Amino acid sequence: MGGQFSGGQFGGSQYGGGQQGRHAGRGPKGYRRSDERIQGETNDQLTQHGDIDATEIMVKVTSGVVTLTGTVEDRSAKRMAEDLAESVSGVQEVQNQLKVSPSGSGNGSNMQNERLSRGRLPSASCFLFSAFCLLLSASCLLLSVFSLLPRLLS
Repeated sequence: MGGQFSGGQFGGSQYGGGQQGRHAGRGPKGYRRSDERIQGETNDQLTQHGDIDATEIMVKVTSGVVTLTGTVEDRSAKRMAEDLAESVSGVQEVQNQLKVSPSGSGNGSNMQNERLSRGRLPSASCFLFSAFCLLLSASCLLLSVFSLLPRLLS
Protein backbone atom coordinates (compact mmCIF):
# COMPACT_ATOMS: atom_id res chain seq x y z
CA MET A 1 0.00 0.00 0.00
CA GLY A 2 2.90 2.34 -0.44
CA GLY A 3 1.13 4.22 -3.24
CA GLN A 4 -1.06 6.51 -1.10
CA PHE A 5 1.64 9.19 -0.62
CA SER A 6 3.81 8.43 -3.64
CA GLY A 7 3.78 10.03 -7.04
CA GLY A 8 3.98 13.57 -5.71
CA GLN A 9 0.55 13.68 -4.03
CA PHE A 10 2.08 15.43 -0.99
CA GLY A 11 5.04 17.68 -1.74
CA GLY A 12 4.80 17.07 -5.45
CA SER A 13 3.05 18.83 -8.27
CA GLN A 14 -0.51 18.46 -6.90
CA TYR A 15 0.25 20.52 -3.77
CA GLY A 16 3.06 22.70 -5.15
CA GLY A 17 5.80 21.34 -2.91
CA GLY A 18 4.80 23.66 -0.08
CA GLN A 19 7.01 26.53 -1.27
CA GLN A 20 4.32 28.98 -2.38
CA GLY A 21 0.92 29.89 -1.04
CA ARG A 22 -0.77 31.63 1.82
CA HIS A 23 0.93 29.55 4.53
CA ALA A 24 4.51 29.81 3.25
CA GLY A 25 6.90 30.71 6.05
CA ARG A 26 4.60 29.53 8.85
CA GLY A 27 6.36 26.61 10.49
CA PRO A 28 5.24 24.11 13.10
CA LYS A 29 4.29 25.31 16.57
CA GLY A 30 7.37 26.12 18.64
CA TYR A 31 9.75 25.90 15.69
CA ARG A 32 12.57 28.43 15.58
CA ARG A 33 15.34 28.37 13.05
CA SER A 34 18.76 28.01 14.67
CA ASP A 35 21.09 30.99 14.88
CA GLU A 36 23.76 28.95 13.08
CA ARG A 37 21.48 28.36 10.08
CA ILE A 38 20.48 32.03 9.95
CA GLN A 39 24.12 33.10 10.13
CA GLY A 40 25.15 30.60 7.46
CA GLU A 41 22.42 31.66 5.04
CA THR A 42 23.08 35.37 5.66
CA ASN A 43 26.81 34.84 4.99
CA ASP A 44 26.02 32.83 1.85
CA GLN A 45 23.68 35.49 0.48
CA LEU A 46 26.13 38.32 1.25
CA THR A 47 28.86 36.35 -0.51
CA GLN A 48 26.71 35.73 -3.60
CA HIS A 49 25.34 39.30 -3.91
CA GLY A 50 26.90 41.01 -6.92
CA ASP A 51 26.67 44.57 -5.59
CA ILE A 52 28.00 44.05 -2.06
CA ASP A 53 31.68 43.58 -1.24
CA ALA A 54 31.23 41.53 1.92
CA THR A 55 34.93 41.02 2.66
CA GLU A 56 34.80 43.42 5.63
CA ILE A 57 31.32 42.46 6.95
CA MET A 58 30.87 40.33 10.05
CA VAL A 59 27.56 38.61 10.86
CA LYS A 60 26.52 37.66 14.39
CA VAL A 61 23.17 36.08 15.28
CA THR A 62 21.70 35.83 18.78
CA SER A 63 18.12 34.58 19.29
CA GLY A 64 17.22 35.44 15.71
CA VAL A 65 18.64 38.98 15.93
CA VAL A 66 21.24 39.58 13.22
CA THR A 67 23.99 42.11 13.95
CA LEU A 68 26.03 43.38 11.01
CA THR A 69 29.39 45.01 11.80
CA GLY A 70 32.37 46.08 9.75
CA THR A 71 32.72 48.42 6.78
CA VAL A 72 31.20 48.73 3.32
CA GLU A 73 31.96 50.97 0.31
CA ASP A 74 28.89 53.19 0.38
CA ARG A 75 25.44 53.77 1.86
CA SER A 76 23.66 51.75 -0.77
CA ALA A 77 25.76 48.68 0.11
CA LYS A 78 24.91 49.26 3.78
CA ARG A 79 21.18 49.34 3.00
CA MET A 80 21.39 46.34 0.65
CA ALA A 81 23.18 44.28 3.31
CA GLU A 82 20.47 45.11 5.86
CA ASP A 83 17.66 44.30 3.41
CA LEU A 84 19.35 41.03 2.50
CA ALA A 85 19.69 40.01 6.18
CA GLU A 86 16.02 40.86 6.83
CA SER A 87 14.97 38.59 3.97
CA VAL A 88 16.57 35.50 5.54
CA SER A 89 14.05 33.09 7.02
CA GLY A 90 13.99 33.13 10.83
CA VAL A 91 15.41 36.64 11.28
CA GLN A 92 13.53 38.56 13.99
CA GLU A 93 15.44 41.83 13.73
CA VAL A 94 18.54 43.33 12.07
CA GLN A 95 20.92 45.65 13.89
CA ASN A 96 22.91 47.36 11.18
CA GLN A 97 26.15 48.66 12.71
CA LEU A 98 27.99 48.78 9.39
CA LYS A 99 30.18 51.82 8.78
CA VAL A 100 30.71 53.40 5.39
CA SER A 101 34.39 53.46 4.49
CA PRO A 102 35.57 57.09 4.30
CA SER A 103 37.67 56.45 1.23
CA GLY A 104 35.69 53.62 -0.35
CA SER A 105 37.60 50.69 -1.74
CA GLY A 106 37.28 51.68 -5.39
CA ASN A 107 39.18 54.19 -7.50
CA GLY A 108 37.27 57.16 -6.12
CA SER A 109 34.75 57.45 -8.92
CA ASN A 110 32.01 55.98 -6.72
CA MET A 111 32.64 58.69 -4.13
CA GLN A 112 32.54 61.37 -6.83
CA ASN A 113 29.30 59.98 -8.25
CA GLU A 114 27.78 59.88 -4.77
CA ARG A 115 28.77 63.54 -4.16
CA LEU A 116 27.23 64.56 -7.46
CA SER A 117 24.02 62.66 -6.76
CA ARG A 118 23.68 64.44 -3.40
CA GLY A 119 24.09 67.83 -5.10
CA ARG A 120 27.68 68.49 -4.05
CA LEU A 121 30.20 69.32 -6.72
CA PRO A 122 33.83 68.24 -6.54
CA SER A 123 36.23 71.04 -5.56
CA ALA A 124 37.56 71.76 -9.10
CA SER A 125 34.02 72.20 -10.38
CA CYS A 126 33.19 74.44 -7.42
CA PHE A 127 36.17 76.63 -8.26
CA LEU A 128 35.17 76.93 -11.92
CA PHE A 129 31.57 77.67 -11.01
CA SER A 130 32.66 80.36 -8.54
CA ALA A 131 34.95 81.95 -11.14
CA PHE A 132 32.11 81.99 -13.66
CA CYS A 133 29.77 83.67 -11.16
CA LEU A 134 32.42 86.26 -10.34
CA LEU A 135 32.92 87.09 -14.03
CA LEU A 136 29.18 87.34 -14.54
CA SER A 137 28.87 89.71 -11.59
CA ALA A 138 31.75 91.85 -12.88
CA SER A 139 30.12 92.01 -16.32
CA CYS A 140 26.83 93.17 -14.81
CA LEU A 141 28.64 95.83 -12.79
CA LEU A 142 30.45 97.12 -15.88
CA LEU A 143 27.21 97.28 -17.85
CA SER A 144 25.60 99.26 -15.05
CA VAL A 145 28.51 101.72 -14.93
CA PHE A 146 28.50 102.20 -18.73
CA SER A 147 24.75 102.77 -18.78
CA LEU A 148 25.05 105.43 -16.04
CA LEU A 149 28.13 107.10 -17.56
CA PRO A 150 26.26 109.23 -20.15
CA ARG A 151 23.92 110.53 -17.45
CA LEU A 152 26.80 111.44 -15.20
CA LEU A 153 28.69 113.27 -17.97
CA SER A 154 25.75 115.42 -19.03
